[in-house]
Amino acid sequence: MTIFVALLLLGGASAYSIHAGEELREEQRTVATWETDSEFHHAGTVQRESEAFDRGERLENRTLYFSELTPTLEGAYVYEHGGDAGEAIVVTGLRLEWRSVSDGGEREHWRVTEPIERSDSTVAPGERHRTEFTVNSTALAERLAAIEDDLGATPGRSEVRLVAVTHAETTMEGDPHDERREEALAFDLGDGTYELSTATEGTRTERLTEPVEISTEPPLWLAISSVLLLLVGAGGTAGLYYGRREGYFDVETDEREEFEEWISRGEPPSADGRETLRIASLAELVDVAIDCNRRVIDADGAFYVVVDDVRYVYRPDDHDTGP
Repeated sequence: MTIFVALLLLGGASAYSIHAGEELREEQRTVATWETDSEFHHAGTVQRESEAFDRGERLENRTLYFSELTPTLEGAYVYEHGGDAGEAIVVTGLRLEWRSVSDGGEREHWRVTEPIERSDSTVAPGERHRTEFTVNSTALAERLAAIEDDLGATPGRSEVRLVAVTHAETTMEGDPHDERREEALAFDLGDGTYELSTATEGTRTERLTEPVEISTEPPLWLAISSVLLLLVGAGGTAGLYYGRREGYFDVETDEREEFEEWISRGEPPSADGRETLRIASLAELVDVAIDCNRRVIDADGAFYVVVDDVRYVYRPDDHDTGP
């Protein structure tokens, strides 16, 4: 029974430690997001017939255009508003920019700007704000040459860009949020061609979060093992108690018959003047009888062997504490 009681106590202690060991940790939960994106679209219509292109043919979103065939570039800067935010107020301004830079663009020697377009609108989530433009590549090149002639020197590397500056305001869960973007479409003016490249910031995601408390749960195996310990301990203890009460743990007939040749029925030997020693099992008591060439006496539900002034006794009933 001691083992089952120990298992019961261990299972209870384990279950308590699991419950007491649960901790609450604070995490940030996302309750709303604001997603924005932007891009440039452009195209040129072929102005004259050629062997490679037909007059009137539309060339779209190419990295290179031919100055004589498609001198005019039409396009649009597109700003996209999405996510869980509310409506956004979007304002975009476009300007042409001529400048000279060095050190990878970090150092600017001069700059000339010219605003060309401005637009504003209220945009619902999932919709786009579009600002259109038209530029002439020949006019861009002529303006750059005029600026350089006027300066009398050309330090660094000359650039021509179409710059889009956008400011957007919206709300998430009633809180105001805003963002600003400055992005560019660069023109590399060559001999009879112009190449285009874009510098945009791509997708942005702004998250609105709130703190939440999360319980740290113990490993599943630990919870299962504590339950099993409780079940085994409680079941074993109850079973032993019931078995002892009903006498299921008395010496079985088969065990007595195994040692029948050494057992005789009779009166319990007197304890007067004798030392009484308890023996743990019938088999061990029979060993004592064999060693001392004595008989085992079966009397009053107990078994005895008397050797001189010592009385050896085995009692199946553990509740009998008498000598």
